[in-house]
Amino acid sequence: MTIVFKKDRIEFDTFTLYERGDGFFFDGTIFASCTIDAFQGAVAGFLAGGYCTGAPGGVTNICKFSFTSESNQASAGNLVCPRYFVGGVSSPTEGFASGGGGPGVAGLSIIDKFPFATSSTSYQVGCLSAATYNTASATNGICGFEAGGCVNTPFITHCKIDRFPLTTYNFGQSTNIGSLSACRVGPRGTSSYTHGYASGGFVSPSTLYTCIDKFSFSTDVACGNIGNLSVTRQRSGNMSSTTCGYIAGGYAAWAPTYAGTTCIEKHSFTSDGNSTSVGTLGAVQKGNAGVSSTLYGYSLGGAPDSPVGHRRIERFPFASDSSISCVAVLSNDIVNSTGFQD
Repeated sequence: MTIVFKKDRIEFDTFTLYERGDGFFFDGTIFASCTIDAFQGAVAGFLAGGYCTGAPGGVTNICKFSFTSESNQASAGNLVCPRYFVGGVSSPTEGFASGGGGPGVAGLSIIDKFPFATSSTSYQVGCLSAATYNTASATNGICGFEAGGCVNTPFITHCKIDRFPLTTYNFGQSTNIGSLSACRVGPRGTSSYTHGYASGGFVSPSTLYTCIDKFSFSTDVACGNIGNLSVTRQRSGNMSSTTCGYIAGGYAAWAPTYAGTTCIEKHSFTSDGNSTSVGTLGAVQKGNAGVSSTLYGYSLGGAPDSPVGHRRIERFPFASDSSISCVAVLSNDIVNSTGFQD
């Protein structure tokens, strides 16, 4: 674009901003926009739902830990009902928990929200298009997206991608906008400014995926497979920097071994392709949650290769490829919860 400054006007190629006696006149159209980094936070991380040793049927707890002091977590409210395998996305001011499984319930369609600023019980604001759990979550700060997952009894896997608004709340079903390249359970989602990504997952104990799918936030189209993880995995921690999506830990094998992995890998948002290994967790973590600050990715909870879950909050830097360090602990071992960031 060529910009020319003259005495009474500024010329932008084919458009001109004129000075007039009562102000200014522009012969084109001016658009205003803002970028919302809802996939990162600067204040605190949150953990909601899941199950622990004392509550195998699921918990309602919403926990909070500070990004600045990295202190141990504190209670920040409750979900509307106990559930695990729940999806989670953030707006700039609120967390949204969607779907999941609960005691005696294979899948739930509920979407509920809670404020980051105050501790309170969440309340329902909508529903997914189907009762679903174990999905990939992504957000652009304006809408939330849930992809894949399943409903049990019978075991039915989903390819669908659901979109629901974060700024207006209408009770009812979300909108189905497309599908993944393959139906699968337990993929994990990452978010750039323009696209959501769903990585890994499984369809049966013998069929686990490495594929990384990419879908647009602005157009309703089917997913495209743009690369692969270095290892098969599902139910991993998911984090996003401004340039890359990160997948940490998770189940690298399904029944009968249920083996986990310590691998942290990243895939680029600027160029499609396979992910690369960037470090390792301090221990095997399966069913761990992921949270993103502007500087670090955090892995919370999960289970080692034993029946008892972790209480660790671990972090790794986005700026350099290096292994993780433990910075705080949870009050309980927690598995298959979901993370948010303020």
